[in-house]
Amino acid sequence: MNNFLNFKKAISDFLNSDAIGRTHMPFIFYNKNKKYIFFDIRYGDEWKLHVYDGKTIKRIQTPINHIHISECNSMVYYDNDLYHFTYTCNNMTKGHRQIIHATGKNLTNLNWQEPLEYEIGLINEKYVCAG
Repeated sequence: MNNFLNFKKAISDFLNSDAIGRTHMPFIFYNKNKKYIFFDIRYGDEWKLHVYDGKTIKRIQTPINHIHISECNSMVYYDNDLYHFTYTCNNMTKGHRQIIHATGKNLTNLNWQEPLEYEIGLINEKYVCAG
């Protein structure tokens, strides 16, 4: 419960206002007994990815950083000595949707892969993402 209250206070401090209605889609990832919370923050009509490491909130620097792009559904897992980071990206002006994926030896230096198009949910002809 204390971790949740710390997280709630950190978000409210970060936004300089109440976070209710301005955050969504949390994903908790444990890395060597340290907990990270990945989530989205609303800026106007768009959503942007952020991470909370137990102390600070940081915006995740994604390869497509355009004002009319919403980033959602972030997920991280560790496999075969690599971190795998995935999220969806929606162009709010064109209705263009993509799944973005990156791998790396650590979470701060990721190699971004070519985006995959999707139509509904997180499905395309090559992959189905489930969590």
